[in-house]
Amino acid sequence: MRKAYTVLVFCLIFLLSISLSFASLQQEKAQQAQKPEAKQEEEKKPAEKKEKAFEEVIKDARKLEGLFNLYQKEDKLYLEILPEQFGKLYLFIPTLWTSVRYGGAGSYISERVFFWEKLDKRILLIWKNTRYIAKKSPQYKRSLKNVVPDSIAAAFNIESEPHPERKSLLVCLDNCFLADLVNLGSRYSSPQNPYSLDKSRTVWGKIMAFPKNIELEVRYTITSSKPRVEPSVPDARAFTLHVRYSISEVPMNNGYKPRLADDRVGYFFTKVYDYDRFELDGTVVRYINRWHLEKKDPKARVSEPKEPIVFWLENTIPVEYRKGLRDGILEWNKAYEKAGFKNAIVVKQMPDDAEWDPADIRYHTIRWVTSLTGAGGGAFGPSLMNPFTGQILDADVVIFAPINFIFSYNVFESPLSSLFFGEESTLLPGNVSLWYQDNLLLGMERDFGILDMLARGKIKDIKEVPEEYMYDFLKFLACHEVGHTLGLRHNFKGSTTIALQDLHNTKVTAKESIGNSIMEYLPSNVAPKGVKQGDYYQKTIGAWDYWAIEYGYTPIEGDTPEDELPVLNKIAFRSTEPELIYGTDWDALDFGRFSTSIDPMCVTNDLGDDPLAFSEQQVNHIKDLWQQFEDRALFEGKSYVYLRRAFETSLARYFRAM
Repeated sequence: MRKAYTVLVFCLIFLLSISLSFASLQQEKAQQAQKPEAKQEEEKKPAEKKEKAFEEVIKDARKLEGLFNLYQKEDKLYLEILPEQFGKLYLFIPTLWTSVRYGGAGSYISERVFFWEKLDKRILLIWKNTRYIAKKSPQYKRSLKNVVPDSIAAAFNIESEPHPERKSLLVCLDNCFLADLVNLGSRYSSPQNPYSLDKSRTVWGKIMAFPKNIELEVRYTITSSKPRVEPSVPDARAFTLHVRYSISEVPMNNGYKPRLADDRVGYFFTKVYDYDRFELDGTVVRYINRWHLEKKDPKARVSEPKEPIVFWLENTIPVEYRKGLRDGILEWNKAYEKAGFKNAIVVKQMPDDAEWDPADIRYHTIRWVTSLTGAGGGAFGPSLMNPFTGQILDADVVIFAPINFIFSYNVFESPLSSLFFGEESTLLPGNVSLWYQDNLLLGMERDFGILDMLARGKIKDIKEVPEEYMYDFLKFLACHEVGHTLGLRHNFKGSTTIALQDLHNTKVTAKESIGNSIMEYLPSNVAPKGVKQGDYYQKTIGAWDYWAIEYGYTPIEGDTPEDELPVLNKIAFRSTEPELIYGTDWDALDFGRFSTSIDPMCVTNDLGDDPLAFSEQQVNHIKDLWQQFEDRALFEGKSYVYLRRAFETSLARYFRAM
């Protein structure tokens, strides 16, 4: 039995081995049969795509040489990046160069800093986080990377082989820049009227390249199936906006020394969190925003600068208004001379046939923008800074025309209606854009002075408005806005430093101005009944303006910003002097009729050292003006609408005084 079992097991093992051998043989045959097929498949597989030669991609393209070489070919724009340009920091400055109605033409949009990074076969454009720094501590350098990362804005394919000599790489900018890079759609959208970019109707505009910067214009078309009411465009379902992108190197190690801010002196500032710092206010460092001025002769008490601040009057400004604007800008040279600089500011006229464009970052301009709503009279003065140091790099003041249309073009019928703000807005506090109100009120103040001349028989027609009146208004406007571009904030206590009885004493106002600062919001200085009319507007800068420029621009020896503190503290210590009183926007919280200021001495559109007496004076003045409306034919032969609008202009001032 045992022998039979052994034979059986042996037979089973023999059969199993034969079976395995057969299976192995079959598998080997199958593999050999598949080899020709695999070889065939391998032959079918396409060869790896070879990159085109650099010269082949840019053949027949228009070349623009500059900071980055640009190549424009048909509807594509290529940019060349040199090996040494990877990792460098560049400023990215978008400007809304055209707009719709009163929508901020000439305003800057979200300035950023970026650098290029090569990653395998792609090139990344990366936004640099500039707010948090650590230069000395390796531990904080490593730690900050974990909590304040940079952002990849775009990833580009490399379009060719490296240049055979320069070893540079080529990218196509279209997919990045012709997309809605600055969120224009949301800028003009509302829940009821959504807008978005139409890429098929978005194209390149003017492209320029210079040694220190490149200027890229894109003509964006935004569309909506539920358009808003927009009379300033032919078809509100689609309108085109021009955005200018200025790209330049971030100035580093250029001899500029940042200056520490002091809240006793009114400067805009750049805030950085420096983790190498250990002070009472922790890591926070605030540098004032200012221009880089250096003396030609460092030993001289007063010297011309190596490079002055040059402002260009745009060639769109009407010729008759240029002198007032020029003189307002140059008024600041009085303060700079006291700080040690002669002719620190220069004003030039942009030629009618100029080949350069005001959007070019190398030119600081005074721009004239037509306001299609008639909300002319206001202006704004933005500037761009180095985000690491506060150095001002570019400034463009925008003035809203028309400056010469008065009642017939005043659509802001406050406070009886709210046409300007649309159907959904009202004139209740908090519902009106402070920026709109700021500019509108300034235009209305100019108009009120003219209305007063008409009502009191000083002029019979609007064509008789004295040239000096418009000159003084424009001089004040330019001086105020350029003050912002020099780094200065508002001073809403400035009006309180002049005695009420001296408001029309030209011997006082010619020397000391109407208050201590041109950076105030003042109403037109219209004389009450029985008082001889003095200056309608501030004709010169005040004591606070001289002091602020002294703090920001006086050359001080020292290797670091901290080395300047002993001298700066002596200057700032004078803040308690009565003529240097100062109050910011946040102290006033007041941009017009609806005052919410916590400090009755820190409000806009007041005059003199006794605000209550001034308000009472204004109320009586308006009541007397209304009597003139009844007794005299101000607009003989004209529609009653002019009388209504004259009443509205005076009523707005009456409400504000009350």
